[in-house]
This record gives sequence, structure tokens and C-alpha cells, in this order.
Amino acid sequence: MHEVSVAEAILDIAHRAASGHPGARIARVNVTVGALAHIDDEALRFAFDVLKEGTASSGAALEIERERLQGRCSACGVSFEAESPENACPACGSFEVFWSGDGGSRVVSIDVDDEVS
Repeated sequence: MHEVSVAEAILDIAHRAASGHPGARIARVNVTVGALAHIDDEALRFAFDVLKEGTASSGAALEIERERLQGRCSACGVSFEAESPENACPACGSFEVFWSGDGGSRVVSIDVDDEVS
């Protein structure tokens, strides 16, 4: 389950970003997951929730945005977006589709709440 290592990396990035703000708590981490990343959203959320306990991220929410697959039909040449590589070409119905998309994930933004003393 590589989602654990992805969650660790996300939390590491968030903690480094918040380290310049003593007493700050991380409220939300927004990530984008590439269409070809092979990351299960629920497994990533679960790993994030377990790993964040007892840290500056203990109350943080993880927001995941999925990029869509880009397809190009080999039969008719139409380019289109799809949810899954099981989709057929919307123009001609062919399953002879070349799929492309990002295989990675990235932290897009981190929301930090500074504690008021």
C-alpha cells in the first residue's frame, strides 16, 4: 500500500511549510492526484488520518482533486477526457484509445491556522 508513503510525504511537506510559524496548526492540505497515479483516494485518506495524529496536522483535512485522463482514439483521432481507461471513444465507440495523464501527485496548497495566545 504505497498510499502510506504518499501520505507521509504530504505530511512532511505540510510540516516543513508550517515550521516557520511557531504554534501553527495545519487546517487543510489540498493535493492533486494524477490520472495515472494508481493512488486509491480512500486508502490515502485513511493513511493521512492515522499518520497525522499527535502532530501539527492532527486536525487537518485532506482535500483530493483528481485529474482526468486524456484519451486519443486510434480509430478516428478524436481527443477527449475520461474518468477511466475503460471508457470508449465518445465519437466512434472504439476502445482503441491511447491514454495519457500525470502519474504523480502534488501538494497544491496548505491552510495553516496560527494559534492565538
